[in-house]
Amino acid sequence: MRDLVSLGELNLSYNQVTDISTLSGHKRISKLKLSNNRISDLSSLNDHPALWEMDVRNNPLDEPSLEFIRGAQGRGVVVTYGNEISIKVNDDYLLFDKDDKPILQSGNVLIPMRRIFTALGADVSWNQETRTVTATKGKTTIKLTMDSTEATMDGLTKQLEIAPSS
Repeated sequence: MRDLVSLGELNLSYNQVTDISTLSGHKRISKLKLSNNRISDLSSLNDHPALWEMDVRNNPLDEPSLEFIRGAQGRGVVVTYGNEISIKVNDDYLLFDKDDKPILQSGNVLIPMRRIFTALGADVSWNQETRTVTATKGKTTIKLTMDSTEATMDGLTKQLEIAPSS
């Protein structure tokens, strides 16, 4: 990393990074993505005058790091932090747009099912008239109807805690 002195943007998201102290000498970094790692200490970023955008979501940040974030925001640095729900399917994280992110509702994680079914390799269809999504993979078929707490899996009715909605 020492040879990368002119590095301007760096994306280390989803890499199980715990220590970013090697970034202390890289003062030209302007955009830094560190989301979904295991970083608790951001002190090595204290003297980075070019830094104007930073993403540190889903990291176990310590209190001094949270204070650093508040100070950086006060200087105009765009900082994204806090906890968001990450979904991993078959060792791959699913990336969601702003409009279709998973949400936590009454202790349940609600996820756009087309994304999950597709990631699992299922064929997905939508019936607008019945407002039902059907996913089929091999001999398994799952049906979910919007605003209904009943789902079916291979013809057997299953009760959901929360009804899917669009």
